Amino acid sequence: MITLFSSGKIGVTNTRDVNEAHEVLQKIKEIINEAYSECLKFGKPNPRDTEAVRKLSWIDLYNCLPQTNCGECGYQTCSALALSVLQGEAKLAQCSAKRPKIFHELEETPEDSRSIPLASPKLEL
Repeated sequence: MITLFSSGKIGVTNTRDVNEAHEVLQKIKEIINEAYSECLKFGKPNPRDTEAVRKLSWIDLYNCLPQTNCGECGYQTCSALALSVLQGEAKLAQCSAKRPKIFHELEETPEDSRSIPLASPKLEL
């Protein structure tokens, strides 16, 4: 379990040992630093886009996929890919099968106009 406190402290419990806790903290640090770098590069996200992302569910992402369960993306099913995308472990672009026109339009959106996740200042452990 990971707890982010408003003071900036991070609590990690239910790990096998201290080394695993440090690995988890290192991964959290990398994620936050990447988000912060993107914030510096692209600017603060649009509040409307941020709210839309918060409301996004795996089924919304699943509906953007062909629902053929071909496995070409590395996942056994389209629903598994959708869930992994929602959790930040995969990207919709991993799906190489034919997709709806709107998905192609999203892929063609210039990088500098895409929304990015919320970020925090760089962390040092």
